[in-house]
Amino acid sequence: MAVIKGVAGTGKSLVLINMIMTLLKSQTVHYDYDFEQDSEDDLDERYALHAELERFYVEWKQKTGYDDLKIGFVVPMSSIRATFKMVFKYAGKSTKGMRASMVIGPNEVVTDKGERDYDIVFVDESHRLKRRVAMSGTEMGAFDKCCHKLSMNPQEATHLDFLLRKSRYQVLVYDENQSIKPTDIPAARMMAQLDSHVTIRRELKSQMRCQGGGDFMQYVDDIFNLRNPKYQSFGNYDFKLYDDPNAMIDFLCRSNSKEDLCRTLAGYSWEWVSKNGGQNLDIELDGKKYFWNRSSSQWILNSEPKEIGCVHTSQGYDLNRVGVILGREIDYDPETQSIVVNRDLFFDSKVKQQTTDAQLKQFIINAYKVMLVRGIKGCYVYAYNKNLREYLKQFMPVVK
Repeated sequence: MAVIKGVAGTGKSLVLINMIMTLLKSQTVHYDYDFEQDSEDDLDERYALHAELERFYVEWKQKTGYDDLKIGFVVPMSSIRATFKMVFKYAGKSTKGMRASMVIGPNEVVTDKGERDYDIVFVDESHRLKRRVAMSGTEMGAFDKCCHKLSMNPQEATHLDFLLRKSRYQVLVYDENQSIKPTDIPAARMMAQLDSHVTIRRELKSQMRCQGGGDFMQYVDDIFNLRNPKYQSFGNYDFKLYDDPNAMIDFLCRSNSKEDLCRTLAGYSWEWVSKNGGQNLDIELDGKKYFWNRSSSQWILNSEPKEIGCVHTSQGYDLNRVGVILGREIDYDPETQSIVVNRDLFFDSKVKQQTTDAQLKQFIINAYKVMLVRGIKGCYVYAYNKNLREYLKQFMPVVK
């Protein structure tokens, strides 16, 4: 097993996809070198990698009798899985063997009796792998079915157990600070299990998609962890606080008409009354009303800034510009100089389920940090509660 750690925006998904493409190309592209006579020291880095992979394939085919690797790209979040299927389908035009069917959910790694197990799985956003806590009825039924196939106790099993049992090799990307639900495997449990299986560890620090770079990521983290960072700007990266939420949304609409992929996100502190197709709008901000995301799958690709998304429809996606509304549930207490959360004004029941107030606060803060780093060119913030807005004015320019 290999684990690649990296904060949001370091290009973890792209690294996994390129690894899969390299594996597939190495099965069909052959270079003029001799395993017996040419040492890897005589080859450049790319050829050395192909030499190593070709040697692996020869030995692997002799050992297993199979002509190809069975590869899975595991995506825990269903909201982005369909988008990755499109990516793999398109990539298949230039890379033989790249197929949309490679993109699967964690349960799908559990094959039927007699069916071949996966040779290698690449797991995106592995911090979102689940345990049997706070699941929906449908999720729980599918999870229990997998446990039955594997003769495992559903109360003790996790998605990571499925992967370890049903694949020969695993490559995971992981960032514990992007865990946003109690159903996610807790970091301590995840790391304990990984420690007993990992043979390769890497940390990804480059390929930052956000033009604010790692300094911006750290700045956001420092703001929410009350480390009192000194005021910073980030070159051409646009980071601003709005006093008027509707002005922020109007700005994102204008930007979206010029460069697309500009979206508005918010914390789940308004009920989703339009969830089942209702026509009543969900969110009211200074006299204007808006819908929550009208769909869950591929919402980013099929929406506009006036339709407000959440962490569940945006995690894993890149945007050109993102507007983030810090909702009614999160505030700043100037007396205790701390960020506070109101459980009663937070409406994601699955996140609230079986969590202490401290755990819920951390999940909410993690979700906001995930949303705040979605933007490549800019991030724009509105805080519903005045005290939090005043606290944030220390750290970014204000648009009146």
